[in-house]
Amino acid sequence: MGTGRLLVAGAFQEGQTKKRVYFPQAYPGDVTPYIRVSTDIQESYPAGIWAEIDLPLAEFAIFARAGAVIPFGKDHVTVTRNEGIAKTCVGGTEVQVGNETDKGVSLDDYRGIEIFPPADASADFHGEGSWIEDDGVSRKPTTTIVKVEYRVAGDEIEVEAKFVKRDFEVAWGTELWVCMPKGDTRVVKGGEKSTRKGRQVYKIVVQ
Repeated sequence: MGTGRLLVAGAFQEGQTKKRVYFPQAYPGDVTPYIRVSTDIQESYPAGIWAEIDLPLAEFAIFARAGAVIPFGKDHVTVTRNEGIAKTCVGGTEVQVGNETDKGVSLDDYRGIEIFPPADASADFHGEGSWIEDDGVSRKPTTTIVKVEYRVAGDEIEVEAKFVKRDFEVAWGTELWVCMPKGDTRVVKGGEKSTRKGRQVYKIVVQ
């Protein structure tokens, strides 16, 4: 999925709970690890090998290639603006916007990323990724592009984020929350530590 960042292995046969999976190489000799992200199972596999993996019945097995940046937001329906076309349904009815605890529709004012530095990465390891933000409804929307780079610095991870284009003002402002892979106890250098849905996250500012 995406630009070679996520590998998804699904169960497509009745009763299937295991699967033999190939982890692709980007170039000859590539051993970049693929880190499991879809369950609490902590495992990774180097590129270029086949492996038999467990497939829990409740979900697909998803692996992120080390170096990936995966953006995420709230886990329910959101709108990008409190007024205008972004909160207007087909037919002209306006969406009623509440807050995150209402379990309805809220403002898209939270943005995080999950990053995947390998556990045994050397100091020269570098990961990066970018994504595009817009209002989600316009035929020809204005857009904002966010780019993130990160590197290993001992027991810390240095993360830098910047707007490389900023024509659309995002509701989440400049605060970006960084989440490490499950089981990874390294901290984000200079980040403000917090917890969200049982995961450690670190707030940084997008420049």
